[in-house]
Amino acid sequence: MNRDKTVYVLIFLWPRKTEKINNPENKVITPEQLNSLLEEDDTLIELQEGIASGRQKLEDLTNDIRVKEEQLRTLKSKIVEKNYELKEKNDECTRLANLISEKKQTGKPVDVQMEEKMEECTRLDGQILEKTKINDDLDFQIKTKAEKRNLVDREITVKNQKNKDRDSEMNEKSQEIGRLGKLITEKIQTTQIKDIQIKEKDDDY
Repeated sequence: MNRDKTVYVLIFLWPRKTEKINNPENKVITPEQLNSLLEEDDTLIELQEGIASGRQKLEDLTNDIRVKEEQLRTLKSKIVEKNYELKEKNDECTRLANLISEKKQTGKPVDVQMEEKMEECTRLDGQILEKTKINDDLDFQIKTKAEKRNLVDREITVKNQKNKDRDSEMNEKSQEIGRLGKLITEKIQTTQIKDIQIKEKDDDY
């Protein structure tokens, strides 16, 4: 006598981190769980893309800061030269100012050449003030860029840590999948043995 046999197909899912593998028959996958796993994979990809974008942003900021620092060094060198020139001009201006003052006090006419030199001194003062302002602006820009770079550094550190945590979770899940695979293989083998035994009994009938 032959019996009708019904074959049941079981689909297993690896457990969450908080679950222990006691009975694999209770680990049946659901559509919601499958969607959750796919979302986790998408999140991991987005996280890795975010880290790559952050690194590129950090590299751009670092290059920008390097250019600004070079500009600042060049400008400071020029300012040093201008300051030296200014000192010499100031000494001359002081002497001229004293002479002009003496001439005015005595009622003597002021030399036109002396007035032109005083105007030149005034122009030099304005140039130095302008260079100093540019220097201050560059200092501020470099400080701002450095703050942005530090912020990006922190963001990358956080993303790297999240990536490591995700990798750790994925490794744990991979190990659990391996263990479940062995359990499923054993169960299939056991089921096959039972099928053979049932077939033998049916043949006996």
